[in-house]
This record gives sequence, C-alpha cells and structure tokens, in this order.
Amino acid sequence: ITISEIAECIEKNGNLSQINGIIYKKDNNFFTTHPRQEIMDLDALPLPDYSGIELDKYLKLPNNFTLDNFFTIIASRSCPYNCTFCFHTVGRKYRQRSISSIVAEISYLVEKHNISFFYIADELFGQNKDRVREFCEFTKNVDNFHWRTNFRVPDIDEEMVDLLKKGNCSVVSLGLESADNDIL
Repeated sequence: ITISEIAECIEKNGNLSQINGIIYKKDNNFFTTHPRQEIMDLDALPLPDYSGIELDKYLKLPNNFTLDNFFTIIASRSCPYNCTFCFHTVGRKYRQRSISSIVAEISYLVEKHNISFFYIADELFGQNKDRVREFCEFTKNVDNFHWRTNFRVPDIDEEMVDLLKKGNCSVVSLGLESADNDIL
C-alpha cells in the first residue's frame, strides 16, 4: 500500500508528507510521517506477482542450502511477544495468513516454477499446533516437497515433531532466546 501511494504521489507531483509510514528528504532535511497502520487481514492482500522478475533465473542462483528451486515465503507478520532483544519491523500486532492463502501461493509456485523446497521465514510458525497440523495435512500429500521453518523452544514437543516429520518438514531452526534459565 505504501509503495503504491509513493509511486502515485511521485507520478502526480504530490506531497510525500501525506503518506503514512515513510521517512523522506526535503531541502536537506529528513521528515518522518505518521506511522502506517498495520494490515490486520493479511489474506486481503493479493498473492505476490512474480511474473516481472524472471523468478526462474533467480531460483538457479546459489543459496544457503545449496538446493535448486528453493524459495522463501512469509506466512505471518510480527510477533505477540515483546522481547527486549528483538525488533518488530512489521508492527507489534501479530497477524497470520490463513493456511488456504499459504497453500494457494505454494501451489502456484510449485506448478509454475517447479519449486520443491520452501523456507517459511516466520519466527513463530509453530506457535499454534492446529495451524501446523492443517499445513502438514497439505504438505504430506505433495510429491517431492520439503520445507523448513522456525520455532520457539517451548512450541516443540514430541507430537509437533511427529507432525512435522509426516508433513515433509526437513529443517527446524530453534530460537534460543537466552542461555540463562532464570531469564527463560
């Protein structure tokens, strides 16, 4: 929404000060506008349009996992916790896409770009076991499909590990928030 408003503003020689959520420069000074309100319904956003970026070319580039057809998606924004060591670049209100929205994006990317390994880059994908179960019901039935994601240590238990294994999850990164048991 913000980038669309900026593009329209520039196109019409408008006033950047009217666009919420930006920092802009005018007469060698920087100005900060009012904060942008978070988008609460992430499913209201359209799926990303990858058609203009030659995605197939980028999928062949080396990545951290040395895997072909590896791709990152985002299934939520922000976090419900207020850890002092963390930052919240996408607001302080935790919002999640529906599993059907995530499945639609993955299905498109698998079909159109033959992607076989996804990184769900959310910090808290595993916070809601029912949500993970619903996602794993989809992923266990997709041929040649693997994924990885992140969990907080308290969100992992034997049942969760079993769900992930059956759902073709190959890698789980754990957020060790402190080495001090009193802090944890």
